[in-house]
Amino acid sequence: MNANEISHVVVLPPASLEGDLVKNVASIVHTDAYGARRYLVGQLPQIIAHYQSIQAARSIAQQLKSLGLMSFACMDSELRESSPGILAYSIQLLQDEIRFYTKAGHQGSMTATDITLVISGRARRYVETENIKTRTKINVPATVITGGIPIVRRVKETSTNISNDLERCARLYPMDPSQPMLELQENHMDYSCLGTMMGTSASANFTTVLTMLRDLCTNAAYDDRLSKPSATDDFDRTCKLILMCHLIDIGVRESP
Repeated sequence: MNANEISHVVVLPPASLEGDLVKNVASIVHTDAYGARRYLVGQLPQIIAHYQSIQAARSIAQQLKSLGLMSFACMDSELRESSPGILAYSIQLLQDEIRFYTKAGHQGSMTATDITLVISGRARRYVETENIKTRTKINVPATVITGGIPIVRRVKETSTNISNDLERCARLYPMDPSQPMLELQENHMDYSCLGTMMGTSASANFTTVLTMLRDLCTNAAYDDRLSKPSATDDFDRTCKLILMCHLIDIGVRESP
């Protein structure tokens, strides 16, 4: 643990803002009422404050909990580290087993009843494409040498475009936080595993897969708060915060 690492205080917005809640939160995190209120509305966990030590962050989280809020502290490295996971290209849903295959042909499995949380939502994907155009350009020195007869040459021009699209995806988290999660992406799956249930669109097939997972993973909590297109631009970080909240709820992670 890095003693100088920034730590964050996370708060889950309450169902309603009653009494002096906003004023009291503002006092604890040293901001104005407007600054506090913006973190206390909505449905998703929010980072409300930052501190130089995990001890300071935990102290603030404890004070927020005394107001009846769901709050906890986490270190910055927990949010910056890439989520350990496996991207499934195809899956088979058996009696109590999720068997998955990657695009590289690797195979693995997860016990369905060991899945504690399924997050489904829309993630923003940024795709960089390189465009190469060829055009003709007059070669001035060569044209002068030929006495004015136009000499042209072909020039390649390269440009880069960055596009972003929203893609439905789902993450399956096992009870043991040390185990990797399984990720499914709507446009990066082979749906032939659905057999006669396979539809004509990726959207319909992905919905079928999610329904089958809900029926199979009976011990899992399902969270679809990230399904709205405007939910968040940082899908990975928000998934981590939702998972932390869930692990606190079930007693796997300490709070604050």
